[in-house]
Amino acid sequence: MSRGKKITPFKDYEQVTDRNGYEVNYLRITSIQLACMNELSANAFRLYVMMKSYAKGEVQFTYPYRIYKNIFSKQTFIKVRQELVDKGYIEPFHSHKTMRTENEYRFSSVWRTRNKQVIADIINREKRKPNKKT
Repeated sequence: MSRGKKITPFKDYEQVTDRNGYEVNYLRITSIQLACMNELSANAFRLYVMMKSYAKGEVQFTYPYRIYKNIFSKQTFIKVRQELVDKGYIEPFHSHKTMRTENEYRFSSVWRTRNKQVIADIINREKRKPNKKT
């Protein structure tokens, strides 16, 4: 017997269309991940969010030039992509430069090991807060 999925509707200010709180494409980023992302530059954060959106929930994905050319110069893209690799948000990519096809990327969880202390501090702070009743 299968269980039904619990659908959490979006708030009015989060909706793009009038679909009774149901949106098709959305991003999932936890508050702890956002706190750890404070270490990223603004461009690296923006690229990560754009990659998450383009990947549509997949771990491995491509991110073509035709998408980022409207957002970043080629040099800026290379710089912030390397920042995401160095800080553990994406894994080193497979370059298909010689084949003239899209590069392959993969999201990584290495950022958690780099930010263990930040995560521990947030968890301890949350444990000390009294539970709010709704």
